[in-house]
Amino acid sequence: MISFSQKMKEEMCAALRSSWSGPEMEIDLAAAAKAIQIAHHYIKIIKSQLGSRSLAQAQPFANREEEVVFFKELKPWFLSHLFYYSHVHDILSKWPIGTRDIVMQYLENELARIHVFFQQHRDLYIYRRNAANSMDDIYFRRADLVTKLSLGLSATELDEDFSTGFDSKFAMIMANERLHAYLSKRLEQVEIPMAKSSSPAPSLQNLTWSASKTSMVELIYALHCSGALNNGQASIKEIAQVFERSFNINLSDIYHVYLEIKMRKKSYAPFLCNIRSNLEKQIEASF
Repeated sequence: MISFSQKMKEEMCAALRSSWSGPEMEIDLAAAAKAIQIAHHYIKIIKSQLGSRSLAQAQPFANREEEVVFFKELKPWFLSHLFYYSHVHDILSKWPIGTRDIVMQYLENELARIHVFFQQHRDLYIYRRNAANSMDDIYFRRADLVTKLSLGLSATELDEDFSTGFDSKFAMIMANERLHAYLSKRLEQVEIPMAKSSSPAPSLQNLTWSASKTSMVELIYALHCSGALNNGQASIKEIAQVFERSFNINLSDIYHVYLEIKMRKKSYAPFLCNIRSNLEKQIEASF
């Protein structure tokens, strides 16, 4: 692996942190523009370093493993920051002036774009999420251009010196995962806060959610899309807050869990199918 990677990561993270003073959710246009410059600066450094190695030896990498690590992990890590802050800058520069509903629609549209991206790159997204390696030679080595083109790359995405084509797609996946979390958090900030009851809620300490968090998210989204609460006016966040308080569970990543549910290749809601099956069996057994 290229030796300067960890040091450069630390330097870049420190530079990014110094480009704004508050939490990342509060980043403004000026801070986003500065972050873009920082990320672009480090991309240029690793590109020049790779070039200098190419001049020094016939092959820029000592072996196959080093090349795969560079194009699968190192370069996408840096490039994903450039993509992420570029998107944040674009979103902030186009931020609508209007009612809360207008802002919510704007954020939901941006989230929808990310969902479309993940659907279009579903196989590569799953490959990354599963930490797979069976296609590394195709995805992350600069060879076999015909095969790469057959997998959907365009000729403009292939830079034989500094890109495999798929390293940029990996970086975009990483950036969109982060952007999804950013937009989800911003959406939470503008949603109607759940009304606080004047009387204390009854103790539910004896109830513990023993299924998976993903199963809970299935149930929450099922309740939301069915319009079963508040005549369909309850938001995902409001329903999630009830579940969090009732079962003492943290659902801060609910939108990301839902994204993973959408990526399933078989049943989208196995938990809901299972509880329906169990109920039907119970009813039939009672006759």
